Amino acid sequence: MFVVQRIVSLGHGLPSVNIFQSLVHANNTFKLNTVYFGQVAINTTCSILSLLLANCAFAFLITDNSWKWIAAYSAAFSFRMSHYFVSYLSQATMVSAGYISNENSNQKSNAAKHVRFFGYIVILPWDVEFPRSLVHVVVAWNVPMHCFLKQYVFRILKPYGTFLAVFLTYVISSVLHGLNFQLWATLLTIGAWSYVEYNLRRKLAQIFSACVTANKCTVPCKRHKESKTAMFSAYSNLTAHSWLCFLPT
Repeated sequence: MFVVQRIVSLGHGLPSVNIFQSLVHANNTFKLNTVYFGQVAINTTCSILSLLLANCAFAFLITDNSWKWIAAYSAAFSFRMSHYFVSYLSQATMVSAGYISNENSNQKSNAAKHVRFFGYIVILPWDVEFPRSLVHVVVAWNVPMHCFLKQYVFRILKPYGTFLAVFLTYVISSVLHGLNFQLWATLLTIGAWSYVEYNLRRKLAQIFSACVTANKCTVPCKRHKESKTAMFSAYSNLTAHSWLCFLPT
């Protein structure tokens, strides 16, 4: 997958995004200091904790007679923790090899805010566990992959229509993940649901003038009369978060 991404980025002749810029500038910024060892230790510790949670967290709490919704959440939680384990291990490997993220810690993105502590960002667990929308889950699940697909697939296809761009982006993502029909079906379903949710919440925001869009409104919001703390906005956002908690991805 990494080789394919690198070939595509070079073939377009465009500046590489995220992971590729890190590779180019790694030798110029690599230093053995307390920050380096601290970031390696933090990523390694988070990786081990994620592995323990994936295998042990609910093993002593869930029984065969447990409520089906608790069992469903347990399965989804275990799957996410397994992904966090791999992601944090990837971050630890990248940092230990001297590769750093090209995200500026002064930027406002969530990834940029975490660079100071982790050095390199693959996963944003908080945005996955407590997402505002499925769009946020997709972005936070694999930050380098998201940046690559957004730069070299979605933006190129968007002039032909948003739906087509979203659909083909998820198709290409499925191909990059390997020849697995179940995985393809899962990714395409997520793509369809994220597109539907994004447009549905955009329509609701227009109709009720409320802060219920898939992406957070600016503070204070000047586009909507109902702020995020209003009853309708709070209930809508909480409902969206509740059903997202049971997603395996």
